[in-house]
Amino acid sequence: MGNSTDVVFCLQAYMNPFARWLDHGRFQCNFCGATSECPREYMCNLGADGRRMDWAQRPELCRGSVEYAAPGELLFTFRMGKLTDAVFCVQRSTWFGPRWRRR
Repeated sequence: MGNSTDVVFCLQAYMNPFARWLDHGRFQCNFCGATSECPREYMCNLGADGRRMDWAQRPELCRGSVEYAAPGELLFTFRMGKLTDAVFCVQRSTWFGPRWRRR
């Protein structure tokens, strides 16, 4: 999603790997359950497993974290909507910091 016009979202969340695709142009949000249509440029055929054929080429569909550059009108839309009740952030890494040895 290199362009800010490529940002796909429903009423309360941006596109993410856990949204369920109903067909090549409609998806169901995993946060609020709403069904939304995506822009024509974002449409793609689905495979037999129900995933988009281009899922591996789109970071928002295969990565856990994506940075969005949202246009001003999109920010206004979210600010006027319902406030967020909770935000969950999980970091998983193999590095645990310095290990101190007792002597």
